[in-house]
Amino acid sequence: MYEVPKTEVIFRYWKSEAIALFPYEIADFDGNCLSYMTVGQHSAANYDVLISVSRLATSEEYASLQEELARIGYNLKIVQRRQYQRYRRAVVDAMSRTPCTRVNACSRPPI
Repeated sequence: MYEVPKTEVIFRYWKSEAIALFPYEIADFDGNCLSYMTVGQHSAANYDVLISVSRLATSEEYASLQEELARIGYNLKIVQRRQYQRYRRAVVDAMSRTPCTRVNACSRPPI
C-alpha cells in the first residue's frame, strides 16, 4: 500500500486563527512558502513576515486545522522552525523545475 510522504508543517496563531506553514513547499518565484487556513485554504505566505507577526499555536489551537489537513490527504510532521539551508535548497529546486531560466522574465505564475 502507498504511504503518503510526510509534509513538514509549522502551526502558527495569527489574527485569532491557526495557520499552517509548509516551509519547504515553495509557492512562487518570490520564495514564499505554501500556507493553509480554514478560510482561504491554500495560499502563498512570506515566512519571515508571518513569523514576526504571529506566535506558535498550541495543540488545542491547531487541532481542528490539523484534522482538516489530514482529511484532504496530508501526512504531517509538525516542526517548530524552518531550517534555512534546507529552505534555500527547496527554492533552488523549485526554480530549476520551471520552464523560465530568468525569474524576472517570467510572469510569476505559481510553481
